[in-house]
Amino acid sequence: MLLGNVLIGAPIESDAAGLVAWVLGGTLLGLVAAAWMAVLVSLAWRVAGASAGWQRLACGALCLVAGGWLYFAAAMMVFELGLAAAQPDIFGTLSEHLRRRAQDGSGEWIQLPQLTMQGPALAGIVLSTTIWLPGFAWLLAAWAALRVALDTSGWQWLVATAMVCATLGVLAYAALRLASM
Repeated sequence: MLLGNVLIGAPIESDAAGLVAWVLGGTLLGLVAAAWMAVLVSLAWRVAGASAGWQRLACGALCLVAGGWLYFAAAMMVFELGLAAAQPDIFGTLSEHLRRRAQDGSGEWIQLPQLTMQGPALAGIVLSTTIWLPGFAWLLAAWAALRVALDTSGWQWLVATAMVCATLGVLAYAALRLASM
C-alpha cells in the first residue's frame, strides 16, 4: 500500500509535506479497503462452500489486493507523468480548483483544462494501458491460483467470482450515483 501511494502521489504533490499527507492518507484508506476486500473474498468463498479457515482466505485476498494495487499504482504514475509532461501545471491547477470548490461548498464537477491527447499525454495513456492489462491478467491468474490453493470446484469458483464481482459492481454504481448528485 505504501509503495503504491508513493508511486501515485509523487507526480501529483510538489512538496514533501503534501506527499507525506498523500501517502499517509492513501495508505490508511488502502488498508481499510484491503481489510474490507479480505472480508468480502473470505465471505464469497465461504458462501461458495470452501472449507479453508478465514486466515487462509484472508491471506489470499490480501495477496490479490496488494498485487492489483501495485499494478494500478505503477500504471497511474505513468499516466500522471504523461499528463504532467504535456501540461506541467495541471495538478497544481486541479488542486487549487478543488480547494476553492471545497470552500464554496458548491459540489460542482471539476472542469478539466483542455488537453490535446498528443505527445507525452498520449504516450502516458498508451504506456499505462500496457501496465494495466498485464495487471488485470495477473489478477485473474492470482484468483485462479486461489481457487487451486483452496481445492474448490469450478462451480464454487464461479459462485465466489460472481459474488465478489456483483458486490464491487453495486458499490461502483452507488459511488457513481452519489458523485453525480
